[in-house]
Amino acid sequence: MATLYLRDDAANWTDAASWSNVGAADNTASGPPTAADDCVAELLSSNVTIDSGAVCRSFDTTSGTGSYGGTISGSAGISIGDGTAGAGNVALKLNSGITISGYSGTMTFVSSSATVQTITTGGKTINSIVFSTGSYQLADDLNTSGSSFTVAAAVTWDSNSKKITMSRAGTKTFTGNSKTFFTVEMINSGASTFNPGATASIGTFTRTGDTNKTDSLILSSSFTITTALNLNGNSATNRLIIQSSTLGTARTITFNGATNPNTTMSNVDFRDITAAGSFGAWDLSAITGLAGDALGNTDITFTTAATQTATGNSANWSTATWSGRVPLPQDDVVLSLTAGQTLTNDMPRMCKNLSVTTAMTLADSIATTIYGSMDLTNLSTLTFTDGIIFEGRGAVTLTSAGKSFVSTITSATFGGSLQLLDALSNTTAGISHTAGTFDANDFSVTLGTQYLGNGSIAHTVTMGNGTWTISGSGTKFTAIAATTVNAEGSTIYLSDTGGSSKTFTGGSKTYNNLQIAGGGAGAVIITGANTFNRIYFDGAGTKSITLPGSATTTILDGQDLANGPNLITFTASAGSATVSKASGVVDWQTVSLTNIVADATGAAYYAGNAPPSVDGGGNTNWIFSDPPGGGQGGKSIGWKGLWWLEWGA
Repeated sequence: MATLYLRDDAANWTDAASWSNVGAADNTASGPPTAADDCVAELLSSNVTIDSGAVCRSFDTTSGTGSYGGTISGSAGISIGDGTAGAGNVALKLNSGITISGYSGTMTFVSSSATVQTITTGGKTINSIVFSTGSYQLADDLNTSGSSFTVAAAVTWDSNSKKITMSRAGTKTFTGNSKTFFTVEMINSGASTFNPGATASIGTFTRTGDTNKTDSLILSSSFTITTALNLNGNSATNRLIIQSSTLGTARTITFNGATNPNTTMSNVDFRDITAAGSFGAWDLSAITGLAGDALGNTDITFTTAATQTATGNSANWSTATWSGRVPLPQDDVVLSLTAGQTLTNDMPRMCKNLSVTTAMTLADSIATTIYGSMDLTNLSTLTFTDGIIFEGRGAVTLTSAGKSFVSTITSATFGGSLQLLDALSNTTAGISHTAGTFDANDFSVTLGTQYLGNGSIAHTVTMGNGTWTISGSGTKFTAIAATTVNAEGSTIYLSDTGGSSKTFTGGSKTYNNLQIAGGGAGAVIITGANTFNRIYFDGAGTKSITLPGSATTTILDGQDLANGPNLITFTASAGSATVSKASGVVDWQTVSLTNIVADATGAAYYAGNAPPSVDGGGNTNWIFSDPPGGGQGGKSIGWKGLWWLEWGA
């Protein structure tokens, strides 16, 4: 244990030469500090950069000869504390004369001493502070510029009638671990995550929105309010949404204060929120700016839904000429602008059901959510570039009417379904499927990027009997553990012929047909122990296919690959890959096989000779010749000519 003084020619915190055990002007190099050392900066001490590995038992800028007036900078964190309290029971003491410039690290207090130690910040703003272990008392106001506030579960927390204010613009996170808090404020714009803990008790909680259309309060737990609950968006169009962090999982706000919540809320929408407490159900139907129902809520009365019609000339959604008001999430919408005019959606929550009556253009400047069905019949042009989320909780539909979506469609109909009523063309983007059922309803689906089963919420894709054409390279189709695939009679067609690889992440599900475009150097990589009715090609050129190593790909229909004279190369991603058919014949013509094992308990496996197939080694149970009766399963015209067709038939 030692007291170390920051020298007058100090540089980095962890440099031995930055510290002396005598004083700032001494030339003795006594550092770097350990977790048992009290560190002092005095009048003659120079600027210091907190670098990786910085530690001390305490840091004091007032106990030396003259108060410190230097600059603290750096980006690394510093750990403060050990098994005993700092000198004078001080953990941190900063004076008003210092400068904290560009310091972006975290000060973490880790003392294991039971002694209460003081923290004085001298009016300075610290980037981020974590109280991990120990007992601390503030000697003045604590201001941080960081975006998070966390009280560890092991900490004994005494709110002591203090107010916690988080005012940084942008994303903010509050983690309370079910402690008791006197007053908590989260103000300014950004997605604010509030996780006080399911048994947390808060006296007054305030969330105030800014001039921002995407302000939100995301609840990761339920909690109780005992005095006042203030939830206020900035305006009727710069609204605040209060929502659960998990779609479909409600968070309960129990309000036991004396003031009716309908007098302390304005311009606010809710999703997956349950109201409880001394006032029972909340009647928010007539609050300032009205109350929006983004579904999944319990014991909240919202503003009565009403159909809103937009007319007139080009405008933004938030400033258009509406028949009554800018639509709330529960309002149906009819778009009837003058023909040839453009309505640009700039609201993150659009409406419930949407229909169009005139040949106008619908554009966007923000990603948006719709809570019902969308019918684009009569629309002239659709230029949605920022993404649309379907979040209805019942059966909703999409009528594209030939319009192409060029941004991601998210299907998130928790407990419900999104069903196509005509063909879907999404030429440059794809589908992100996170909840509910997406039902192609036997219509074709054209995607520019991928179908992506996403997240942990169970969801079902009902593929219908049409063709899913997916272009481009990269991951094209993804099914995960939460994805249920109803393949029906569908065909998934990977149409890209470029030089980059394409990945089919099947998730060990059952599919109908997988068709692959021939030509192009980019391989098709298949992952998962999947079952296919048939894998085949469009006959346009050669192709390389990688099957999943240490997994079995099951084929139900063993007929030819429809590749004609084009060589198809099959390899394993690692080790060997197994192909299995329960019975009958697998007839793959003109293939090159390497490390492909045929499951001998069922079918007979032929790698035919029209033109000759290639045994690349590591193959088991394959017969490199035509099956009895001729190649191509006797079902199509092979290279040997028409006489063979007649004989093989």
